[in-house]
Amino acid sequence: ILLWQVTSGEQLRGLTGHQNIVFGLRFAADGRTLYSASRDNTLRAWDVASGATLRVFQGHEAGLLSVALSPASAASGASAWAYTAADDGTLRRWPLAPAGQAGGAAGVWATVGEQAAISAAIAPDGRWAVVGLQDGTLRLHALPGGEVLGEVKGAHSNWVMRVAFSPDGHTLATGSFDHTAKLWAVEAAASGPTSNAPRLKRLHTLKEHSHSVHAVTFSPDGQRLATASFDGQIGLFDVATGQGRTVKAHDGYAVSVSFDATGRTLLTSGSDYKLRLWNPQQLDAPPRELATLQDTPMWASLSPDGHSAAVVGRGSNITLLNLTPPQAPVQRLVGHENAVLRAIHSPDGQQLATVSGDMTLRLWDVPRQRLLFTHHLPAVWPRDEGSPLWDFDFRCVKETGTCWAVVPLTMGRVVVYRWPYEHLPKGW
Repeated sequence: ILLWQVTSGEQLRGLTGHQNIVFGLRFAADGRTLYSASRDNTLRAWDVASGATLRVFQGHEAGLLSVALSPASAASGASAWAYTAADDGTLRRWPLAPAGQAGGAAGVWATVGEQAAISAAIAPDGRWAVVGLQDGTLRLHALPGGEVLGEVKGAHSNWVMRVAFSPDGHTLATGSFDHTAKLWAVEAAASGPTSNAPRLKRLHTLKEHSHSVHAVTFSPDGQRLATASFDGQIGLFDVATGQGRTVKAHDGYAVSVSFDATGRTLLTSGSDYKLRLWNPQQLDAPPRELATLQDTPMWASLSPDGHSAAVVGRGSNITLLNLTPPQAPVQRLVGHENAVLRAIHSPDGQQLATVSGDMTLRLWDVPRQRLLFTHHLPAVWPRDEGSPLWDFDFRCVKETGTCWAVVPLTMGRVVVYRWPYEHLPKGW
């Protein structure tokens, strides 16, 4: 698809993504979004300003011939719709607001300054999120608009690689390229224009690692913090005192650490292609060798019930391992087109959220091994330059009936998705 400046005749940009002939084009009334119907069986929504794919509508079983738009009616409160006709003999109607295949509204924040956004975590109450920046700053943002509630400059002296909340939201953990992990108390400000805004008070600095801290996670009871480091070690620390220890877990990097819902099992993965299960109460005991992977892992997530694990990494597939007898064959979720960087289970383990260097956020039905929906992140990035994506967080809050995804991008933006709780599959 080519976009042109009408008055000058200048070609502005090309929109690349469809895999076959494009038969239909329609601009939204405000001119900011373009919809395209293609013989590849999909309808796409494009951000005109950046050229990024905002959304892919899937459902037709044959090539699309045309697309028409009906505007929203302010008087009646009716939503805008797209209508498509296809060679499968059907006419389909698609809701355009809010955006997102699962009814998710997308927004983009610009981080203050030129610092790259590296990591993110959503508070358990869903009211705010913390973003870790390249210069070591922690920045607090309101949800959904992204207003800055506060920041901690110099929280670390290098990249904030990971951030995580305790289950009760009263403690924050951070891991950094500066070889340290830190624990922070989450407090409410006493006064000022953001009197209800949280603020962070440093509790403990954990210096036991000799290389970058790549992962931090709390036990389900919030009393312990587990860490994984590029020094090949994992650590286990008491949250109240900051006291703890590390043990050698992998040859090369230790890249992830994950508790099950009981807190009695710990899963780790490393650049030595190994997956290992540990007893957190007996770190000196030899771990259970779970698997030797065929590809370098980026993350391994233990299901809440401890019966399975999802492993993602340099390859584009998601590997599912059954950990309980009788062990089923290894299964894979196929759909991503680039390295998969992180995976997060739903509370019941029935769904899995993933982000990838293909600039998509996807949600999967684990028992049925099928893709539920895909969100295309609104960013254009040359494939040969690598991805501006490192981390993300995904959380649903039953009390407010809202689900969130926060995806930091290293070009200084943060993408936020919000959708009603009931629009997601059972279990969120």
